[in-house]
Amino acid sequence: MRIIEKTFEKNLDESQLAVIDSATLLFDIESTGLSSKYCYVYAIGCAYYKAGILHFIQYFGEGPADESLIIEEFIRLSSGFGKYISFNGQNFDIRFLTDRANALSLQCNISAIKHLDLYRMIMPYKKLLGFSSLRQKYLEEFLCSGRKDDTNGGELTCVYKEFLENSDANLLKILMQHNEEDVLGLVELCKLYSYISLFDDRTEKEGNLAEITDKECIYSIMLTHPLPKSINILANSLYLHAERKNAYLKIPVYKGKLKFFFDDYKNYWYYPEEDRAIHSSLAVYGEKSHRIKATAKTAYITKTSSFLPSYGYGDELFYDEYKGKAYIELSDKIKTPGNYLTGYLNHLISSFKG
Repeated sequence: MRIIEKTFEKNLDESQLAVIDSATLLFDIESTGLSSKYCYVYAIGCAYYKAGILHFIQYFGEGPADESLIIEEFIRLSSGFGKYISFNGQNFDIRFLTDRANALSLQCNISAIKHLDLYRMIMPYKKLLGFSSLRQKYLEEFLCSGRKDDTNGGELTCVYKEFLENSDANLLKILMQHNEEDVLGLVELCKLYSYISLFDDRTEKEGNLAEITDKECIYSIMLTHPLPKSINILANSLYLHAERKNAYLKIPVYKGKLKFFFDDYKNYWYYPEEDRAIHSSLAVYGEKSHRIKATAKTAYITKTSSFLPSYGYGDELFYDEYKGKAYIELSDKIKTPGNYLTGYLNHLISSFKG
């Protein structure tokens, strides 16, 4: 078995540091096939980050007999960490390693360690971000990571079998470079967390009203984590442009008369001539001939103003009709920075997820 160790000086950005800490081990395995019953592990690459230095360790087997040593070394190393990061590791790497460890009668509890699978992390956002694929190389290309290796797992199996036959140094270089770039690629893929943070309504994003017209409001929003690539999304009459640490959200304005409905409609009387409902405690002073008992559809008052679509946010909602489209008034609390505006903008951005 060969053990290769390297270090790289590397400054991680906020989105990477949000998921990579000193207790995190990033890893990727290479196997001779997909079946853990008939195939074996021939390489495992690992990386961890401490004090501005990325440490890379690679265990490489020069034959089937080395598999036990490789897995033992990985188990020993991983015991010092509290979290894994992989790409599709929950579907393949962890299962394969566990099966092979059991087949080799090795004590293994790697499936019990906390695990962030970057494939699963980004999968719900594939359509939203316009990704045509979720292959690791495709996502690295999206991030412009500058990967040199262009082989795939199937090709590497043939390369490894050929290496076992002739120990060609060039073939060894291809095998080790692919695994190394897979692992270092995980570090780059952690930048994708910035998009998850963008659409997560638990991550507060403070905003300011940048521009207002009769037709639209544009809010500027400071992001918690910098985006590696800009995005533009149009959905549900909302337009979002985001780049680096800034986003701009364009929201349509409705100007006109809308209705505010009272939930306790049985306590109201409706006045058709005035097109409004009045509470029973006040209606007793009016003419009985001008009123009728309010229903859920007529227990309302109207207001003429400027409104923004609510998309399910707000505690004082106006509607174009009973159970119709909901709006919030474009009042001072939606124009000035504060908890209400922050909550509204976070809610709207998270609504892009569907």
